Amino acid sequence: MNKIVALVLACILTCMVMTTGSANDDRSTVTVTGEASLKVKNDEAVLRLGVVTQAQSAKEAAAANAKIMTDVKKAIIHMGVPADKIETQRYDLSDAVEYKKDDTPVRTYEAENAFRVKVQDMEKAGQIIDAVVSAGANRIDSIEFIAKNVNAAKEEALKRAIENAKEKAKIMAESLGKRIVNVVSIEENSVNYAPRYTSRSNSMLLAAKEAATPLEGGESTVQATVTIVFEIA
Repeated sequence: MNKIVALVLACILTCMVMTTGSANDDRSTVTVTGEASLKVKNDEAVLRLGVVTQAQSAKEAAAANAKIMTDVKKAIIHMGVPADKIETQRYDLSDAVEYKKDDTPVRTYEAENAFRVKVQDMEKAGQIIDAVVSAGANRIDSIEFIAKNVNAAKEEALKRAIENAKEKAKIMAESLGKRIVNVVSIEENSVNYAPRYTSRSNSMLLAAKEAATPLEGGESTVQATVTIVFEIA
């Protein structure tokens, strides 16, 4: 008897699930993609700089590099940048052979120290470049301008993308004489933020040696896209 009751209950539940699935399959839906973009002010900078030294021996090249890097770090910290915002990204010691006019080989050694500095006060970024160049840094690889409030900007862009999708769905539904009654599914396709970059520039290095270096962070774009399936009736 208990087996029969259990079998009947199982059949009833199966029918209920099938009925629900059929009802869901019969829903009228529209699928839309919402997009949004907004500008955000860049108020921080990431400087990627370097010190390169050459000498007749590896020891001399490394020692010269270490001395200049010590002076460079002191200059950066003196400008108010915390020591933990200075990060070594690469150190390399290599040799090369050059030939004189009489084909006599001359071996030289080169030490390279590439480092990254995060500047949280945008107004000081240009001054810091001037200070490190004066202290002996002789390479500017790139400058990246970023925004402190990028996460808030991403959230706002996502909200606007959702609103954009809702507006599109509303127009589509109304054109069919229907209205939105529910959200079936929502998917975040992308939320992108692209900082501004300036690439390696010898002219920038020369400018830093000769005069104050002006830097403007400008603005970057945050973009978001979503896909939403709306039920209409």
